[in-house]
Amino acid sequence: MSSHTEEKVIRIDTKKDADRRHLDQLMSEGWKIKHSSSYQQGYSCGKTCCLGFIFLPLALLGKKPDVIEYVLEKEIKTKISHGGEHVRRQKN
Repeated sequence: MSSHTEEKVIRIDTKKDADRRHLDQLMSEGWKIKHSSSYQQGYSCGKTCCLGFIFLPLALLGKKPDVIEYVLEKEIKTKISHGGEHVRRQKN
């Protein structure tokens, strides 16, 4: 039996619970976090302008949520049958 690893890249919006649940589901399926990076998205132009007209300090509330990018990996075991054919099995 041999094995190799597969990689998957996903981006998670820090303010969306559904994105976080998706990451949790992948981890329960055997995926492990290999690397993560956080990205700031800056400010939403429309929100910033509208809030700026109402009250300038409130304009800072128009900031978009941060995004975290995860690189996941999972070990995949391959079983070699008698015919020399590879059969992939996921490690759970």
